[in-house]
Amino acid sequence: MQGNKPMFFERFTVFAHRGASDSVLENTIEALRLSCQRGDDAVEFDVMLTKDGVPVVFHDETLSRLAGVNRRIDDTTFDELKKIPLKNVYAVPSLDDVLDVVKAYYTPVNIEIKPSRTDLAQATTSVVVDALNRKGLLYQSPVKVLLSSFSQDALIQADRVAPHLEKSVLTENLTEADVEFAHRINAVAVHAPVQSMSRENVAYVKDCGLKMCLYTVNDPILAVKARAVGIDGIFTDKVKDIQKVLSQE
Repeated sequence: MQGNKPMFFERFTVFAHRGASDSVLENTIEALRLSCQRGDDAVEFDVMLTKDGVPVVFHDETLSRLAGVNRRIDDTTFDELKKIPLKNVYAVPSLDDVLDVVKAYYTPVNIEIKPSRTDLAQATTSVVVDALNRKGLLYQSPVKVLLSSFSQDALIQADRVAPHLEKSVLTENLTEADVEFAHRINAVAVHAPVQSMSRENVAYVKDCGLKMCLYTVNDPILAVKARAVGIDGIFTDKVKDIQKVLSQE
């Protein structure tokens, strides 16, 4: 990162939430590749660790919702995970495979570090950073990389092991403490729920020298309003619909 100017958010950014989840099952290699192929502003996905410490792209702590299997990701090895289909079709991808895709298309990426247990926060961050390093995306990366997390421990570790990477603080309820923490770990932004959208909140965050993004914005009218009040980016499951309306404004 050069100075205090973030590489992300040079313009209003529409993040494809868990890839092209409006067309393909979320967080799959197919969803992430499609997002890259159609030229989305940036792609967002979640990373957690398997039982044997392999970083995989997956949102839930268990396989119940997407595979109908009552097993935790952190209690399943990667080899076992590869044999469990999602929606009877898809596979849980490794972070390495996903990074190969975004690197091939030079697509900006927001990696949400999502430790499945609090005691895995530091380890999850470290493994993500190791993967970025293996793929040539840690230093002088051809791909813009943004790390985010709800876990303060994960973000503290990110600042410790990769202080040059841009970071964002995820919060369920925007507070002054979130902004103070963002400064403490040298974050560039806070990501807050759409209910936090107001001119007052945007002004406060901007006055503190940070960018502000909203999740999850699936209503095109809300997306237009977000841009109008000074929000820097949104996360959406409806990229095509949102971009169509924004392009007409």
